[in-house]
Amino acid sequence: MAGREWTDEHRPVLVAVLTAAGLGDLDGAMLTLQDKEVPIKVIVTALHEQFLQARTKALMEALANKVVESAMRALPDEP
Repeated sequence: MAGREWTDEHRPVLVAVLTAAGLGDLDGAMLTLQDKEVPIKVIVTALHEQFLQARTKALMEALANKVVESAMRALPDEP
């Protein structure tokens, strides 16, 4: 789910921002960071990996909460 969210929603926005900045060639464009040339592709990959870690964690926590909530509703009320 997090991968699809990245592909369908976030990556296109990131690519649009990079393209508007003249860095749309993900395979060949370079960005200067702290006086070092870094390929845009490396930056996009790092952002993708970080997004997947954070988003997967958030989705798993939400899923766990739903499971607990459903289980609590299924338990009979004891007097």
